[in-house]
Amino acid sequence: FQKQHQDQKENADAKIWESVHSLLTWLGIISLVPFDLNTIDSSLEQHHPLQCTEDNDECNITTPTLVQSILATSVSHLSDYGATRETAAACLASLLSRPDLEHSELQGFVNWSARILYWFRTGKVWDESVNKIDDDSGDPSSSDTLLLPMPNEPPSIFLVMGVLQTLAAIFKTGHRSNLLSTQQKLRGIENLWEQCILVSEGPVGGSMILRKLLAKLFARVGCAYLP
Repeated sequence: FQKQHQDQKENADAKIWESVHSLLTWLGIISLVPFDLNTIDSSLEQHHPLQCTEDNDECNITTPTLVQSILATSVSHLSDYGATRETAAACLASLLSRPDLEHSELQGFVNWSARILYWFRTGKVWDESVNKIDDDSGDPSSSDTLLLPMPNEPPSIFLVMGVLQTLAAIFKTGHRSNLLSTQQKLRGIENLWEQCILVSEGPVGGSMILRKLLAKLFARVGCAYLP
């Protein structure tokens, strides 16, 4: 059904929103399983070595894993303007709040979200040479890794709302010790909060829904920092 949904998304969005809502709800439930997602990921069975030849095109075919499929499906609906955006944000938050995914996937989503908000606020694509994230770990890839590719077009206000909804949901369900920026945990999150504050102070901050989401996010961030 998920594959069929991806095939029909471009020309049938308005007709299958109920199916999309149901799909995202079920994917969110799958994200809550109390064991490793690899144990129920059937795509891993297809990741076996192939005898590559010049005529064998299957060597270049990679099947997305369950986590990658859930991420791609959820993020593709973060820019929706209906109930599917809220469901996608909840599904994505459930996945990124898993203890086995908070180290890498959550870090990548934080970096991606900061760049989305910066692009939306300034109208410019993030410049790595100017906007550097402080990282004293010695690993140059730990702070710059993006979980998702950047969109081809400037992000809309609906995508920003979806990002903020996801972050607010993560701070509601995630582990507090993993959400704060420390030497070993989440890095670059201060830059994300800076972008959120700048968005709230800009002209687009006049949107009532956007102000509500920002207030919810800031409140939950403040609660996470309470002793």
